[in-house]
Amino acid sequence: THCISSAASDVYKRQNIYSDYPEELKKALDNFVEMRKKIRSPLTENAMQLALNKLKKLSTDETTQIEIINETVLKGWKSFYPLKQEQNKNYEQRQYKTSELDNLYANKGG
Repeated sequence: THCISSAASDVYKRQNIYSDYPEELKKALDNFVEMRKKIRSPLTENAMQLALNKLKKLSTDETTQIEIINETVLKGWKSFYPLKQEQNKNYEQRQYKTSELDNLYANKGG
């Protein structure tokens, strides 16, 4: 019984750190905390605060933050990382029209 109340107390402390967050973000963070416990790497209160700070640096947009958390949980990562689509954004902006590609290949002389 002592372990259960201690674990519940730890969860309460962590949830208290982000208790003022929007509901969907809280649910995602709860899933992250639960996943960290299941991989036997629970978060201390300080570690949770550091993780939240990192999340805020990665994105200030709530939807993106939730996507980052979900990706982390899905892959079993211990920390938050930028989304792949965010990393490749510059490449996506360099899209060519079909006619431009045809000209590029035609000029190669190959």
